[in-house]
Amino acid sequence: MSTLLDQETWQESIERLVLAGDQPVRWSWLAILKDDVWRVWGLTVRVGALATPKRSMLSKGAYLHSESISVAEAQDRLTNLSTGPGSSEVSNLSYELHAVPNSAWWTPPGETYALGPSSQWPEYRTEWPIKGTDELRSMPVWYGQFRVPGIQYKNLYEAIFIHLHGVRPTQRLLSSNIMGNILIRLPYSYRIGDLDIAEGNVSAIVEWSGFAPRSGLNVHLSARRSADQVEPDPVEITVAELGGLITFPLGYDPAQIELFLNDPDIGVSCHQLQWERDQLAPEPAPLVLEPEERAALQRASLSAPAHQTDMFRRLTGDGAVQSMLHDRWLEATKCLAADANLAAMVMIGSVIEGALLAVAHQRVSDVMQAASAPKDRLGNPRPLSEWKLDRLVQVSRELNWMPTIMTHFMDVIKTLRNLVHPWEELRRQETPDQGVARLCYQTVESLLEQLADVNTVRSTP
Repeated sequence: MSTLLDQETWQESIERLVLAGDQPVRWSWLAILKDDVWRVWGLTVRVGALATPKRSMLSKGAYLHSESISVAEAQDRLTNLSTGPGSSEVSNLSYELHAVPNSAWWTPPGETYALGPSSQWPEYRTEWPIKGTDELRSMPVWYGQFRVPGIQYKNLYEAIFIHLHGVRPTQRLLSSNIMGNILIRLPYSYRIGDLDIAEGNVSAIVEWSGFAPRSGLNVHLSARRSADQVEPDPVEITVAELGGLITFPLGYDPAQIELFLNDPDIGVSCHQLQWERDQLAPEPAPLVLEPEERAALQRASLSAPAHQTDMFRRLTGDGAVQSMLHDRWLEATKCLAADANLAAMVMIGSVIEGALLAVAHQRVSDVMQAASAPKDRLGNPRPLSEWKLDRLVQVSRELNWMPTIMTHFMDVIKTLRNLVHPWEELRRQETPDQGVARLCYQTVESLLEQLADVNTVRSTP
């Protein structure tokens, strides 16, 4: 359930962009032509989206523009109520806000709201209505096909969901009365992760995405010895700036607990987790590919065997590990060539996990000292044989082995790899297609190259 924040001023909403840290934001907007005048209908600013090239699309009185810009540039444009540089078809546009208070929410990971699922991290979301958008609702441009060179959408609704909001449209969404506004979506950089309850202790991992570190975090726990206990037992612990293991010594095994991750600068609980017996983690949001991305990836060639051999030789000096990773990567290549996309994802996931472990084994002292290394109840690092893919990714990001955006993309890799379990595929009702599988292959291959470079630098005298 999303938590409604107090009403914010426009400037306060703009200042929230600092939550993005050094990450670029995706800046997208739609303008409609009415009476020979271009008018802004909607604009979105979001972080955590798949990086795509700058794109401008003009079709039958509608103009869509999308690009990646810095936080500072986004704040400047929002302050001046400007869309920024347009194109030869549309001059620079400005817009006016409705003089009404806005609403803002904190949304938990994976929750679905009006415009699709949130990210894998707690997410700030605010919407500001644009003055005059009601006058554009009856325009015929909304109902005809939206065509641009090389792309055709069923209608304009479909195009704006993909390009403005980054979600896969459904019939329910396409028939909704979506109003024009300014939407800001920013994933928060911390969340409550793995939970362990045993021997009177409650242990939890506060995960850090690798960007925009915060200070003054704390986690509050409410525990009940039994379901009929009226007032829960409260405990609070301060969290290190980059997260890590926290342990609540209750002295008993609770029947129910609730954890709240708090940031004093936010004013509400940024993430909360309820537990009662068995509690499943929230589902990752599905990966959305834009049509031209999917087509380009389907045409892309796969890496040559000679290149693969050299890559794994640079990644680890252990011949047995080299051979295993090379064979699995070759199998992933063959699966993609045969359009066996699910099998390819299983191999891709296993290779990146094995590669991260290989580098970790060669840098044991570094990884064991990392703040995000998994720890036992005494606070000691767990042996590498017990590390899961999530923890390998977090430590790799902390040690700068991989770029920040890969921290988010690895959630997708893990989700698709787990579809090897039949009931998981049935539960999610989706399976990777050729475009998604090739995107994962190429992205992981790029990360393998970076890991090989990391190890090469370490090995050089």
